Amino acid sequence: MIEGKAPTRIDFAGGTLDIFPLYLFEGYGITINASINLYAIARLRKRQDRSIKIVSHDLNRSEKFSSLDAITLDGPLGLIKNIVKNMQPTMGLNLETFSLAPAKSGLGNSSSLAVAIAGAMNKLFRSNISRKKLMELAFNSELQIIRVPGGRQDYYGAIFGGVKAIWLKPEGESVERLNLSEGFLSELERHLILVYVGRSHSSAEVNWRMFRNYVEKKPVVVCAMRTIRQLALEMRDALLEEDLDEIGRLLNLEWTQRRKLAPTVETSRMRQIISACMKAGGLAAKACGAGGDGCVVILSHKGRTKRIEEEVVKRGGRVLKYGIAKRGLKVRTLEPD
Repeated sequence: MIEGKAPTRIDFAGGTLDIFPLYLFEGYGITINASINLYAIARLRKRQDRSIKIVSHDLNRSEKFSSLDAITLDGPLGLIKNIVKNMQPTMGLNLETFSLAPAKSGLGNSSSLAVAIAGAMNKLFRSNISRKKLMELAFNSELQIIRVPGGRQDYYGAIFGGVKAIWLKPEGESVERLNLSEGFLSELERHLILVYVGRSHSSAEVNWRMFRNYVEKKPVVVCAMRTIRQLALEMRDALLEEDLDEIGRLLNLEWTQRRKLAPTVETSRMRQIISACMKAGGLAAKACGAGGDGCVVILSHKGRTKRIEEEVVKRGGRVLKYGIAKRGLKVRTLEPD
């Protein structure tokens, strides 16, 4: 059995500008995120026949096809099936998937799962596809299913790991690892609280509204997008300087601008939980991903973390324990029981 395991991510600044070709319209884009150990996991085993069996433990669904050509792309397993189809396995297989992040959390879980499946299939069938090409295949496979423009940052988080700046320029894309001290990474994990508010709206739908608002040249949205890019540049510097107070200031400013991109970014439930957390000792707050519920991050003042977590639980939210994942996609062979 082969296992592919890819981290999800927390985004600090610059999201939405990673959607092609928005960053080209602005000259270039930069997105800052950190990979986290709430992994998406795919496990594969070859079959002796040509059948393809897919089991999603998160969705509690399974489908089986007599061959690769028989796969249909409808239903909730559409992305998983499309990854399998595009990887073109040469024989039958059993595929099981599950995730440590909640469904529709805004942490890029579907993208991480696509990377985990592609990575596992690459090893199982000895395809020798580079990680860069695996990322492209996973990204394009997801776009074929959601059928609206999508962002790039989730795939970089899944493939590369760590805290990073993703640069998106006309000459190409690149990843800059932000080499932070172990002490600061531990401090960041202690004070950056990850809160699951509830199942989010479709990220694709929210991103499409943002994209459309920008393309239609709505002045507030265009101005907010440009400010978000500037804040991402400043966030990079604040992380490198390991300045927690400045990171908090920039998170708040980013969230203020992000809410201008589309009315569905912030929900009343999200607003209530963020407000309560800020009163309990929060320094800053921001939605993860496209927003519309899902996850938010709360940066706490020192000594206030426990109080904030209690407030989250009291208001029906859920605190997700996590760590920063220094490595991206991991693929290994599992020994039989």
